[in-house]
Amino acid sequence: MPTWCYTERGKKAQNRNIKEQKNAQTRKEDLEKIYKLDQKMEQLMLSKQHEEVESVYPQHEGVSKDRPNKLEPSLASRVDEDMPPAPSSESHHAASLQSSLESAEYDTHRLIDPSVGLSASALYEFVPATKLKGMEDFVLESEHYAYYKKDTDFPVHVEKEQKLNFPDHLHVLTFERGNVSYFPSPRRASTGVFNYFLLDGGSLLPVLALDLQPGDKVLDMCAAPGGKSLMMLQTLYPDILVCNDVLESRVKRIHSVMHQFLYDLDKWGDRLKVTQKDGRDIAECNVYNKILVDVPCTTDRHSLHENDNNIFRPTRTKERLKLPETQAELLRYSQ
Repeated sequence: MPTWCYTERGKKAQNRNIKEQKNAQTRKEDLEKIYKLDQKMEQLMLSKQHEEVESVYPQHEGVSKDRPNKLEPSLASRVDEDMPPAPSSESHHAASLQSSLESAEYDTHRLIDPSVGLSASALYEFVPATKLKGMEDFVLESEHYAYYKKDTDFPVHVEKEQKLNFPDHLHVLTFERGNVSYFPSPRRASTGVFNYFLLDGGSLLPVLALDLQPGDKVLDMCAAPGGKSLMMLQTLYPDILVCNDVLESRVKRIHSVMHQFLYDLDKWGDRLKVTQKDGRDIAECNVYNKILVDVPCTTDRHSLHENDNNIFRPTRTKERLKLPETQAELLRYSQ
């Protein structure tokens, strides 16, 4: 066999040895770093244990010098009879601590009375780390409404409606009086949209009270989810119908309803518009001759059966207390 083969093998073996030596040196350096890090961690733990021991056995109390250097995990689990009797200085310290607690003044502003109305669901509500929950977040409604001015002379004029005109193209399906059966869920018809929209009977009255006429320009200020707007479109009377709401999620709901129940939605063009504004910020004057305002309310019936986004949750107390003010402002701006 040629000699150059042995030379080549020798070089490979030498390179392999050098590589192994470098790897061994690297492992040694890594182990030294880990060892130094462990030493630092151990020193940190000892210092923390020393601070804890100092807090349990303060020097000025005259305790024995042979106090432990660190707290053992089994120290708290020892039986009382195995522990030495406490010196008089400790009893004096305990007595002074008890007297200090009795005479201390607590910050009651941060304490929350359970009678305020907290429910079990409040324990699962997210609270940011930057926020403290206190009494200012749980204002009693009785205390809040006590600041309202009571005016017994507030004039209220009630005009009795003599007759409600029922539009010819508005088709309403109802059960007979006294029948509390459930309507079956709507299904998609041959046109690809649902065949009817389930709605409360009370939601029909505002549409009839508007007394829609051909050519009307209508604004539905708080339109979501869109049932009343859909009924107004079914009459074929409005020349322009603007469906507005303040929240993006509610505006998306209006779009969804229109696409699900209007097969010729594209043909409506400029006659049907969906906008997202606060009703108090709508500055269009003398544009609409009829405005429907279904102001936000507590929706008590839904709150009994739905926990999601319930208006009676403790976190929405301030929002609920401002409802009368919000309702009055929306009605005022709609005039």
